[in-house]
Amino acid sequence: MSAKFYPTRGKVVVQHIDTSGQKENQFGIIYTEKDDQLYIKGEVLSIGHPEVSKDGTVIEPGFSEGDVVLYDRRQVVDWSGFHIIPQNVVIGVVTE
Repeated sequence: MSAKFYPTRGKVVVQHIDTSGQKENQFGIIYTEKDDQLYIKGEVLSIGHPEVSKDGTVIEPGFSEGDVVLYDRRQVVDWSGFHIIPQNVVIGVVTE
């Protein structure tokens, strides 16, 4: 039996997609690009229950499990290599 992790209300579990990597410059020297991006990409693995506003309105996320999203890296809680973020930190869905 496989276990599944469900985040709490208003949270999302994302697997970061590493877009930095080794590059080769014009002189043939291989280097690793510094990862200093403010917004990063990741695949949504699990979504907690929707957030509820103060007036009781349910706020459904605009993305679903399996979507690739762009989110603010400053709001990340890293747990076992997964990023746990609030739903409102996701700024968009990436379609390629």
